[in-house]
Amino acid sequence: MAACIRVVNSREEQELYIPLLASVEPHRQFVEDYVCRGKLYVLEDGGRTVSASVVVPLSSQSVELSLLATDSSENIQSYERTMVKFLFALYRTTHQRMFARMGADRNASVENLEQLGFRQVGSLPDYFPIAPQAASNRCGTLLLFQRYL
Repeated sequence: MAACIRVVNSREEQELYIPLLASVEPHRQFVEDYVCRGKLYVLEDGGRTVSASVVVPLSSQSVELSLLATDSSENIQSYERTMVKFLFALYRTTHQRMFARMGADRNASVENLEQLGFRQVGSLPDYFPIAPQAASNRCGTLLLFQRYL
């Protein structure tokens, strides 16, 4: 079977992908907010969902790749690249730029963004969107990326 990417419009079906998206954003309320404000895309390979992403409009000219989650199986970078290249082609016709945010500690994902043409345009040190409640919720540096479509 060939891989395919599709948009998920149904709120009921979107709920099925929350666990995968939560693997990159542990705060469920943020995941749900991104999904409500944006569009959810899933990449399926052999009938199995291997990647999901959410793109949120920022303005008439810019969108944000708010979430990009890939199943921890083989071909992670390949699936991520396939998804992001699809999104570039899709949004290129209606928007000029795509932004992305990534924790500085996610080296492989940061490198993958850079290989896809994103350039770091800023950073937020000691970033944490809500007060840390547990030792695992520590602050870190959030990197901001941009790519012209």
